[in-house]
Amino acid sequence: MKNLYILSFALICSTATTAQVAKCEPIPITRDSALTIRTGQEALGIPLTDSILSGTVSFIDHKSNYNKTWSPAKGMSDNVIQQLLKQCHTHDRMVFSDFVVIENGTQKKIDKKTYVFK
Repeated sequence: MKNLYILSFALICSTATTAQVAKCEPIPITRDSALTIRTGQEALGIPLTDSILSGTVSFIDHKSNYNKTWSPAKGMSDNVIQQLLKQCHTHDRMVFSDFVVIENGTQKKIDKKTYVFK
């Protein structure tokens, strides 16, 4: 009887579904549209009342996979980010990751968001 329980437990475990990790689908964007984004809140789609504590913006070249990472101090109005946006080409990616915001007095980590230049 003990072997039957072990066998049934193993069968249930093998057929149980695993948690699905949410995949971040790239959002198509034009360079002109990207240049109109002035704050990190706009880029991440969060309310302007939420304060950004930290985060990283990465620009990834589609040909060489060269990755330029920047941690903006002043949101999207930072001159370095604006210069990198002007240098982007078709199929390059802009990735917002590791952003932590204060929402209603509590810290919350925002999901990674990827834009692809069209």
